[in-house]
Amino acid sequence: MHSHDDHRQILNDFANDLRAKGRSPATIESYCRDALGFMDYLSETGTPLQEVEPNTLQSYQHNLAQSDKENSIRRKVIGARQFFRFLSEQQMLADSPLDMAPIPERDDRLNRDIPMQMIERLLTTLSSQQSSLLDYRNYAIMCLLALEGVKASELISLEWSNWLRFNEYSGNLAIPGSRSRSIDLQQVTHQALNLYKHRLDELQQEQISAFASQRSQMFFGFKGRAGVRALDTLTRHGLKFLLYELGEKAKIPALNTELLRHHAVRFQLSVRQSPEEVMQHLGLRRLGNIAKHLQHFKQEENHRP
Repeated sequence: MHSHDDHRQILNDFANDLRAKGRSPATIESYCRDALGFMDYLSETGTPLQEVEPNTLQSYQHNLAQSDKENSIRRKVIGARQFFRFLSEQQMLADSPLDMAPIPERDDRLNRDIPMQMIERLLTTLSSQQSSLLDYRNYAIMCLLALEGVKASELISLEWSNWLRFNEYSGNLAIPGSRSRSIDLQQVTHQALNLYKHRLDELQQEQISAFASQRSQMFFGFKGRAGVRALDTLTRHGLKFLLYELGEKAKIPALNTELLRHHAVRFQLSVRQSPEEVMQHLGLRRLGNIAKHLQHFKQEENHRP
């Protein structure tokens, strides 16, 4: 059996490997936490790493089911699988036995229960209520999340240099991160960025120190609900709080980036993108739920008058 010191060293190596692969800090923290949780379970059950089998993971899932929700269990299973894949790559194990274990289905009941029209109404409301820099920023963020399917980690890493403007109506965006790609923006998203950048430039010309011209990042946080003072950067926590706040006003419970990604898939299909094009646009590695969204979208089309 490995000692706690051994576990700590293995986890450090695992974190360094994830970092070298370009994973975000939040993803690294999550995978390492889930790997540690699985190793603690192995220690409690007296199971050496070399004796782990697919059934071991199933037993772990049953143990988690006593206290965790379905999506939390799914995330922890994925973290454990990633960890054992790393052990195999480092030749600490002959192979990764957990790759043969099925991943639990995602619980998408929340996403199915919220009509996509509610998000479309929220976008319409935001587009018609723009007066402050905070309003322009929020609308641009929502367009990128709900129409283009940009992930939270990608959005907070965006810089103005990532945005290429062809003209007033079109442009593309270089998405940074482990799934870097270049995407053609929808006209509404491109114009939302134009309006936001124009307002930001106006404030800089007025020499308001809170919006100094040396800012290279696209989005930054504000202090307080009124957005009186700008902070250095927009954080994942700040983005989460922003979406909750916007969701409450629009009566969309627990609005989050995952729900907005679902909307983005449907939206991209609605503008005649193929499933493969949607996969590339959102930086997905598998078609996954795109086929389900496509089927649902076609059913809606057939029922339209």
